[in-house]
Amino acid sequence: MPSPRDYRKLIGEAFEEYKDNATGFVEYLHLSVKVGLPEQLLVAAREMLKEEDDPIKAVWLRLLAARLHARKHQNHLIPAELVGIPEDESLPDGVRSCAYNILSRMHMAEAKLDEALECCEKALTLAGGEKDPATLETLSTLGNCHFYMGRYEEAFDYFRMYLKGLMESGRKIPGTLYNNLAVIHTELGNFNEARKAYNKALEVETEDQNPITISFALSNIASFLLSQNEPAEALKYAEDAFVMMKNSEDNMALTMILVGIAEAHMELGKLDTAIMQAERALFFATNTGRKILIAETKLLHATVLAMLGRPEAADQLKEAIDYCDSLSLDRQPEWIERTLYEYARLLDPKAGYELLLRAREVAESRAPMPAVKNILGKINVMIRNSPANPNRPRRKRIVKRKSSRRKPKM
Repeated sequence: MPSPRDYRKLIGEAFEEYKDNATGFVEYLHLSVKVGLPEQLLVAAREMLKEEDDPIKAVWLRLLAARLHARKHQNHLIPAELVGIPEDESLPDGVRSCAYNILSRMHMAEAKLDEALECCEKALTLAGGEKDPATLETLSTLGNCHFYMGRYEEAFDYFRMYLKGLMESGRKIPGTLYNNLAVIHTELGNFNEARKAYNKALEVETEDQNPITISFALSNIASFLLSQNEPAEALKYAEDAFVMMKNSEDNMALTMILVGIAEAHMELGKLDTAIMQAERALFFATNTGRKILIAETKLLHATVLAMLGRPEAADQLKEAIDYCDSLSLDRQPEWIERTLYEYARLLDPKAGYELLLRAREVAESRAPMPAVKNILGKINVMIRNSPANPNRPRRKRIVKRKSSRRKPKM
């Protein structure tokens, strides 16, 4: 593992290589840490910041520190690193654009999507032309932001602009972009195109030989297979992903992989194994600081508890739903309709009926994936048969009629 001394040398070389390109400087160094947390790089950046006399280089080092805090999911430390940079009109536009883009990622992690979008727009205004690295990184962030807002067509447009810019500037296309395109294809119901994009992401990451990003690609394919009602095949991919994460400290990747493993076991009817993996996923999720990921993991965990008939299930279901509602999201988190369905089964008919109507509305807003169709079918059956349903079909009352036939005389 490189030491702070090694990273000091790398930072010095990056200053020379990227000169007027703050975004390129930050992203190059961020990506230089392929496995594990960037602790040693952060130590090197802080040491150099204390010694740096050049005010512009000092700002670049602060940008780097903020980006590394985001990598470590320590979003609460980012504002202090960036204080004053985005608003300082004496700084180069590219530097300010980079700062706004980092802030937008922080806001997305906190599920503050309006603030994230505002920062993205400011970053894009300050960035250079279509091939400017600051522009390209902002287009990627805008795509993610619109996705989480449920604006799939707009997200697709931004990712395609990002792809075009990368190709025209001769930069390598990252596997994460193919993954993002795959997710959008899935939400739009283009399942064949989604699988192709997921496979392309895995191909790119395999070429790079980075175990963390390979595990992400494998985990994403597992998630897609689960949406297509293929839990056995999904489990193979998810378990392969987990093997790739051996000795890793990436809480986000571990959460996503364990969620996939838990869901696959749940669909296969192995609920005891599913709850064990869901509990592990929840532990890692709470350490990411990413509220949407935490919400989705809480929902899965509570749902499996309900399916097991655990006494604490009702409280956990309510807590998970309340947590999701507190985020005020346009795009409802994965699992919310399933959790609403399970909670409705534990409540009185009237309260349960209201939750079922909400669950149906969410499920009907999803792409027509096989897994969504399954839960929607269960929700509709429960709505139809609910005593609180004003349109519930009435059972015909069977009246025994007296026979008109006369008894024979004896």
